[in-house]
Amino acid sequence: MTFTKHPAAIVETENIGPGTRVWAFVHILPGAQIGADCNLCDHVFVENEVVVGDRVTIKSGVQLWDGVRIEDDVFIGPNVTFTNDPFPRSKNHPQKICNDPDPKRCIDWCERNGFAGNHGRSKCNGWSWIGGN
Repeated sequence: MTFTKHPAAIVETENIGPGTRVWAFVHILPGAQIGADCNLCDHVFVENEVVVGDRVTIKSGVQLWDGVRIEDDVFIGPNVTFTNDPFPRSKNHPQKICNDPDPKRCIDWCERNGFAGNHGRSKCNGWSWIGGN
């Protein structure tokens, strides 16, 4: 293991880059991909179809659901919530999240050097795309 994991964290994936720190009560599902030199703070949840780039900081209380893409050098502030369904309904289980050929219009996407602030919410009314600087 080339990353640091707190004993109270649940890490079910092998796809974590070197130098990444995973703190207490983080839960990362088996299909997730986390880059190098990242910092996942307490109480972060990462679902299966999530890709996180290198040198990303994800502060406490953040949930990353299937389809979320976070590029390199992004900061995600405390309690930011990304969504993966523009029209959520109980027991709505689509085969595919989005049929648009442009992936940036199908999922929450934070570009390189992007930022999502404290208690922010990425509400997907036509999917969110957070540009970098």
